[in-house]
Amino acid sequence: MQSTPASRALLCQEILVEVLGHLSPGRPDDHALPKIRLQRREAQKALAHVARVCRAFMSPALDVLWRVTDSLHHLLAILPSFAPIKPHNYVLTRYITDAEWVRFQDYAYRVRELYMQTEVKISASVWIFLSRRCAAGHSLIPRLRRLDSLDVFATDPGKILLLTPTLRHLALNIDTCNLAEGPAVVDTIMELVQKISVPHLESLRVTAVSGVQPLNPSITPCASLVHLQELEIMSEIGYSMKTLEELLAFPHLRKLSVRPLFDREPEAPQALPPGFLSLRELKVIGVPRTVTQFLQLTSPPALESLIIQCTDWPPLTALPEDIMGLGSSNCTNLRRLEITISGYRIPHNLVALLSPAVQLKGLTHVAVRTDGCLDNALPIADTDLRAVAQAWPNLVEFEIGIKDPDALRRPPVPQTLILFAEHHPHLVKLVWPYIELSSPGLPDWCAVPTLAHGLQVFRSCLVKNSPLPKYRELAVFIDRLFPHLDLSDVQYSPATGLSHRSYYSFSYNNWCDVEQILLAIQAGRQGCVQKSDTHRTYSG
Repeated sequence: MQSTPASRALLCQEILVEVLGHLSPGRPDDHALPKIRLQRREAQKALAHVARVCRAFMSPALDVLWRVTDSLHHLLAILPSFAPIKPHNYVLTRYITDAEWVRFQDYAYRVRELYMQTEVKISASVWIFLSRRCAAGHSLIPRLRRLDSLDVFATDPGKILLLTPTLRHLALNIDTCNLAEGPAVVDTIMELVQKISVPHLESLRVTAVSGVQPLNPSITPCASLVHLQELEIMSEIGYSMKTLEELLAFPHLRKLSVRPLFDREPEAPQALPPGFLSLRELKVIGVPRTVTQFLQLTSPPALESLIIQCTDWPPLTALPEDIMGLGSSNCTNLRRLEITISGYRIPHNLVALLSPAVQLKGLTHVAVRTDGCLDNALPIADTDLRAVAQAWPNLVEFEIGIKDPDALRRPPVPQTLILFAEHHPHLVKLVWPYIELSSPGLPDWCAVPTLAHGLQVFRSCLVKNSPLPKYRELAVFIDRLFPHLDLSDVQYSPATGLSHRSYYSFSYNNWCDVEQILLAIQAGRQGCVQKSDTHRTYSG
C-alpha cells in the first residue's frame, strides 16, 4: 500500500482506537429513545464492516464490537458445535477442539459487559464441557466487569464459571427450584460469589426467582457490602432497626432498591440516626404501609429519583393518603417519580394518588402504571388529566399506563391532550392513556394548533378498534401537535421491560397501526421538502 500521511495515520493503533471508540454501542437500553436504539444497532453493523476491511483494522474493531455483548449465546456461537436442538434451547453437539478453544478465548478476552437473555436456554451440559476447558481458578470471561445477570440455580451451578475478581457490577437471580438440597447448593454458590467477586463490586442486584421468600439475610450481609455504590435486593427481606441502621451508614450508596419486611411495628423515625447522605435513587416495593414506614424511617435527604411499587395489601385497608411518605421526607431535590400498582386494590382516582407529589414543582419525570397481570384498571377521568396538566411545569417525561378503556369514567378528550402539550413545551416522551375517537371525538384538523412541539416519543396505551379513516384522523391530529416525533424504530416492540412486554404489546396493538400512518405522513413531508430543495437547486 502506498505510504501517505493518511494511510500512516489510519495504521496508527492509537488513532484507530480513538476513532473506533466513538462507534462503541454502549449498554443495551430498552427504554432509550428510538433513535438511540437504532444508532446502537447501526454502530454494531459499522464495527462489523470495519473489522472485515483489513487485518490492521480487524483487532481494534472487534475489541470495541465485543466490549458490550448482548447475550451469552452470541459469544458461545463462536464455537462451531454450539447449536440449538430446538428453538431457544442450545447444546454443544461435540467436544471442543484446541483450535476452536483458542479462537473462543480470543473473543472472550474482549468482553467487558455481558447481558444474559432469559428467553435463550443453555443446557447444563454446556457448562460441563466448558469447565473441562477452563483452567482451575480461571473464569470463562477473564476481563468481565459487568454481568447482568447470573442465574444461581441449584440444578445448574455451572454458571459460576462466569465469576471473576474483575467484576464491578453483578446481578444475581437465585432459584432453589424447591429441591431439598437446593438451599445448600445456593449457599455454596453464594459463598463463592462473596469470596471471588463481592469485595471488588461497585453494584449488586439480588433477586429470588422462585420460592425464596423472604430472602435469607445472611446471603447479603451488610458488613460485606458497605463499599457498594448501588445495591438492589429485589426480594422480601426482613429488616430490624439494627440492620436498617447499618444500611443507613453506607457511605457511598447512590442507588438502592429494597422490598422490606418489618417483624414488628418500627420505632419512631427519630430513633435512627441520619443516613443515606449519598443516596440519589431509591426504589421501594411492598404494601403501602410498609413503603410509607420505610420512607419515614430513612428520610433520604438528597433523593432525586423515587420508584414505588405497591403490592397486595389487606382488602379492608385503605390506601394511605401519603403513600410516598413525602410529608416527612425532604424531597425538594426529587426529579423522577414512578408509581406501579401491583396489588388488587386500586386508588379511587389519579389525582388522589398523586396529590402528595403536586407540591414538588421540580419533578421532570412522572409515571403511573398498573401491573400487566391485573384485571383492575386505574380509574382515569378527563378532569384528572386536566388537573395534573398544570402541576409540574418542567416535565420531560410523563406516562399514565392503563389497559382497559371501559374503566375510564370520563374518557380523555383530544382537547385535553392539546392542553397538556401547550403546558409542557419541554416534553420528550409522553405515554397517554387513551384518546376518544367517537363523537364528538377528534376536532377538525384546521382547529388543531400547529405547536411545532419537540416531543420525540408519543404512545397512546389504548386505541379502540376503528375503521381505517378514524386511524388516519388520529394520525393527522397527532402529527399536527407533534411534528418532530422520532419514528426511526417503529418496527420494534415498545420498550417496556421483559416482565411487562406481552401486556404492553397487546395494549399498543392498534396504536402500532396509527404509528405506521404517522411514519407515512412524515415520509411524505420529508419527500416534499427534498423535492422542493432539488427544484430550487436546478432553478438556481
